Amino acid sequence: MLPLDNDFIRKKSKEFYIILTITLVIFFVSYGEFYLYTMWKCPSCISDRAIPLFSIKTISLMKFFLIENSLLAAFLITTSLIEKRNLKLIFSFFRFLILLIIPVQFVAMYFTGEYIKLQPILQIRYIGFVINPVSIAIFISTLTSIFLTGIAIDYLTRKFCRHNYFKIVGVLFTMNIILVYFTMNSISTIKFKKYYSVNFYPPVREFLKIFYLAIESRDLYRVKPLSKTELETAKNYGIFVHQGKSYPLIKNFVYTSRLPFKKVKYIKTPNIIIFFVESLSAGMVNPYNKEYENLTPDIEEFSKHSMVVYNYYNHTYPTIPGLQGQMASFYPPFNWYDWDITSDNIKVNKLLSIVHVLKRHGYQTAYLTHSSGFDTFLKPQILALGFDKTYFEEDSIYNRYRPKKGFPEYCGADDQTVFRVVRDLTEKLSKTQPFFLAVSTIETHSGYMPGEKAKKYPKIPDNPILTQVYNLDYSFGIFWKWFQKSPLKDNTMVILTADHAHNPTIPFNQTFKKNVSHSTFDRVCLIIYDPIHNLPKSFVANTTSIDLAPTLVHLLQFENFKNPWLGLSFFGDRQVFGRALGLHNTFALMKLENGEMTVFDNIETYEEKTLLNILHFTQGIYIQNRLWNNNINLTLPDDRSNLIRMKLNKAMSNRKSNSLQ
Repeated sequence: MLPLDNDFIRKKSKEFYIILTITLVIFFVSYGEFYLYTMWKCPSCISDRAIPLFSIKTISLMKFFLIENSLLAAFLITTSLIEKRNLKLIFSFFRFLILLIIPVQFVAMYFTGEYIKLQPILQIRYIGFVINPVSIAIFISTLTSIFLTGIAIDYLTRKFCRHNYFKIVGVLFTMNIILVYFTMNSISTIKFKKYYSVNFYPPVREFLKIFYLAIESRDLYRVKPLSKTELETAKNYGIFVHQGKSYPLIKNFVYTSRLPFKKVKYIKTPNIIIFFVESLSAGMVNPYNKEYENLTPDIEEFSKHSMVVYNYYNHTYPTIPGLQGQMASFYPPFNWYDWDITSDNIKVNKLLSIVHVLKRHGYQTAYLTHSSGFDTFLKPQILALGFDKTYFEEDSIYNRYRPKKGFPEYCGADDQTVFRVVRDLTEKLSKTQPFFLAVSTIETHSGYMPGEKAKKYPKIPDNPILTQVYNLDYSFGIFWKWFQKSPLKDNTMVILTADHAHNPTIPFNQTFKKNVSHSTFDRVCLIIYDPIHNLPKSFVANTTSIDLAPTLVHLLQFENFKNPWLGLSFFGDRQVFGRALGLHNTFALMKLENGEMTVFDNIETYEEKTLLNILHFTQGIYIQNRLWNNNINLTLPDDRSNLIRMKLNKAMSNRKSNSLQ
């Protein structure tokens, strides 16, 4: 046997140590990214100590970080050896951009619990929320560590890998293949992701995905006919589509069930006040969550005179789609930032909202908000809902409470002021009853720092999230205490709900650990005070806010009428289906089935694509202004009879199941 050449041994040892060094660098960078991602995306994973420091399970969860960084390392190694000046400049530019993505993504992750997306980029109005010492520190430290890693790989490449970089790149790719193969179907990983409802994706992959989705969504709202399977699936979710009709979503009923509650007073058209409180997830208030004792004593008192609705989720996000989507029972395709980037050229198309319905029955209707009507193109989008009168921060109704310097430009009137104005406006509206008043608030908005006069939660006064909620409760109490002494308490419904769920920011997730989903879809507050009916103390809805308008019509016992609403009354018809959907920002999809929520991070399966196609179809119909037209005569299929038959079939099926048990 020939002795091995010493130079050959040294050469192979050097290659081994270079590969080992690069591999360790990739591993520790990946682990750092993975840990930051987990800490901000899934804080309960950390607090539960669900992820061991180093294990096969951990490597399986962080495999996409390892794969991405291996590919980036291969890219850096290859491009660092380019000699031609022009090519070198081009690739240096791309290297800089790719490495810059990582700190930008982690700053976004810190503030929102999500990587950055194109639409939320345009939503950054309050720049002070984003540019502060913490965000700058995260950005600089991440940027520094990433660039130092890049420089280290460059140095190692030029010094040691010039003649064997193909071998090193080949080893990196081989490691990726082995890693994917051995961690692809880990049962423990699948169970973990399902339990915590989280996927672990690296920053560059998610940023590049934005551009893929942008290309995919170019023809998104061209209304393509739904397949037979999609039509059947839509019907299973209570969405009736009449393919080939000019207005394919109009149906001939709002509800088919008897109201399960008896009237205690005969008032045909009670007054209605709805508070769409900013970001009010159910888990923030005491009727749903006792995590913080006496955090919302006035809302707790209100709930004792009312019906608390459980398992009621938001169906869209953020505020303007939340308001439009609830009052007109559809999935709005646009938000204010879409108007912003199109220079206000998005047309306001025809809707049928609960406001229009109430006006037919003699109601005067009004909308009150904390902000300017010019802020976020709010006024035209609210006027599309049909209100007789809108009250914005610049209107005279606020003059009594307006500070000498005016309300802050970035948020308008605070919650205490809004509820005082509600009290004044209600007295004014009550002179010509019946009336419907919808109200929006601000101070529970994510990232909002309460003002000096905000009431602090006595037990933990330095927590801004708890201050937001406690101050909201105090503000609501200003109205509720007055209302209980007013004659209106005997003929006015009061509904406390949300525009949407709270944004799952890090401070919010750290404050509320129980009874919240830590997702943009969550259970939201819905508490109904109704002096007209004998309502139960609680009701389990198992649905979303798409059902608010039809449920209110059902409660008021108005006669059925043709409508394009995608929701059903949760007092009856929704229970036949046991399913509902949520959608925001084009691709963020949620499915609710028998009260269990599933949020889809990636639209991959046939079921997910089918559900998304159905909702995009409904949005395309709105964009083409084919959602609603009150001035045409339509011959409609008998959807009401179809739904009654579905109820009978379900009842017979349940009876058979019970007889077999």
